[in-house]
Amino acid sequence: MERKLLMSDFIFQASAIEKLQLSHMSLFLAIYHQWKISEFIQPIKITRQMLMNDSKIKSFATYSKCMTDLNDLGFIAYKPSYHPEGSFVYWGNLIS
Repeated sequence: MERKLLMSDFIFQASAIEKLQLSHMSLFLAIYHQWKISEFIQPIKITRQMLMNDSKIKSFATYSKCMTDLNDLGFIAYKPSYHPEGSFVYWGNLIS
């Protein structure tokens, strides 16, 4: 799947899922932004602080819930690391 279609496909699929809120979309956009910065290389190296700042999510609980939901729904594959240098995210069912 082309990079340009990723966001469009996410919005199309996410709009059909009542569980997903604006915070989920904001977090997904922040992940996409980090992917773009890393020149579209997977896995996407992220930190909680980086994504919370970019997505404007202020609560650790909200961040954690959104990451879990995006992972459980297959939009991303989140590989948490408790190392200060960050965790990794892979695209889920949106990219073949």
